[in-house]
Amino acid sequence: MRESRLFGTAFAAALASLLGLGPGAASGLQAPPEAYQAQQESGSAMPLWLVRYKLRRRGYQDISAASAGPDGFTVLAQDRWGRRVKLYVDGASGEAVPRSGYGLAQLKAADVPAHIAGLGYRCLGPVGASRQHFEVLARMGAQEPVRLHIDPVSGAVWHERS
Repeated sequence: MRESRLFGTAFAAALASLLGLGPGAASGLQAPPEAYQAQQESGSAMPLWLVRYKLRRRGYQDISAASAGPDGFTVLAQDRWGRRVKLYVDGASGEAVPRSGYGLAQLKAADVPAHIAGLGYRCLGPVGASRQHFEVLARMGAQEPVRLHIDPVSGAVWHERS
């Protein structure tokens, strides 16, 4: 057993020397591999393939035009509702973070009627904005009208009876 370790280390040192890496390059071969989280703490940015993977896990599709910046990534993608979004992704954590000029699936007032129609509601009045969300009077089928509140960032809808 000891002889095989010694032979493996000597072979790795000879190979490193042959490739011009020097004898110090083989010294870390016996250490166990580090987890990716350990590399993250050193402040290095994660690879672009991992950023794409994390965004797909969160429901983003058709990820295109991903480019690396000094401390993160700019990504164009489609959110789970099929809307085009421009995201800023932190280079160390892979999280989409709010930043001026970027959106996490920003709804515009003109998009609200189509968004709630996809959920089964019919818009009964103009779209208003209140306290960082949209409000609209809507009806689902033959039920009584409700005042819907729509979050422009996530597209979440909640209501109160009117």
